[in-house]
Amino acid sequence: MALTADTYGRITNPAVLYVSTNWEWVDLPASQQQNFANWYSYYRTRTNSAKTAMSRACLPRSTPTSA
Repeated sequence: MALTADTYGRITNPAVLYVSTNWEWVDLPASQQQNFANWYSYYRTRTNSAKTAMSRACLPRSTPTSA
């Protein structure tokens, strides 16, 4: 069974992805595992920073207190 998509590029039969015979387990060298860990950590931090910045930008401004 082939993976198909509609005219918008959306997958129309995602159940095909979850059939174990469609996947092959491979062993990755430690360098590739570390590369993925670095990539994931970088982009996770970047995404979380962007979310934090957006949520802070939407907070109401506080009025400065006089000293």
